[in-house]
Amino acid sequence: MHYILAANDEKGMSPQEIHVNAFSLNIAGSESTATALCGILFFLLTHPQSYERLMAEITAAFGSETKITIASTHNLEFMDAVINESLRLYPPVAITMPRRTPLGGETIDGIYVPGGMTVGVHHFSCYRHPENFYRSNDFLPERFLTANRDLAPFQEDNRACLQPFSFGPRGCLGKNLARAEMRLALAKLLFRFAVKLQPGQEEWQRSQRLQGFWKKPPLYCVLLPKNTA
Repeated sequence: MHYILAANDEKGMSPQEIHVNAFSLNIAGSESTATALCGILFFLLTHPQSYERLMAEITAAFGSETKITIASTHNLEFMDAVINESLRLYPPVAITMPRRTPLGGETIDGIYVPGGMTVGVHHFSCYRHPENFYRSNDFLPERFLTANRDLAPFQEDNRACLQPFSFGPRGCLGKNLARAEMRLALAKLLFRFAVKLQPGQEEWQRSQRLQGFWKKPPLYCVLLPKNTA
């Protein structure tokens, strides 16, 4: 808030705009990444083959934990595939990101929408629609690997529709930071520990309700240091 207020002047934001933006920055900068990491862990721990493949990628890439940095985790292809597939199935902001049509109206997907109307794409519905993704309700991170993009059964996947951070000039300013945080946290966790779900956590996702963000219970896991796992 200090920086927002210090940079504000008579041509800047109104008190209402400052209030709304402060709320957005606070929520978007904390809860969204934590929610995404919970989803990533849940899908990995309920899909052992993907978990083992990511563990192997991390182990092969880093000889010690000190080598794990934001820069060094940037080129882990399977990790990026896991993150993308988790964001597809469990986007932290799963609802519509509202936008308003210009005063003169706009034609959207062949349909004219009058000016001043609130429109948007519902993330959860879009990402799980069978017209957009093969086996749209299943966790298949392989669909995001470069080598598989033009091969059956993923060649018809509409990957361009996956925009969990929204799209265009009003998209999330922190999306690159959020991805860097996810890569770094995941790499350090899985380098140091073997992780498994605590018994009874298999239905964690099914128990949730959506209220802007997911209203989620704690995800209980067991962490075993690698030298004793």
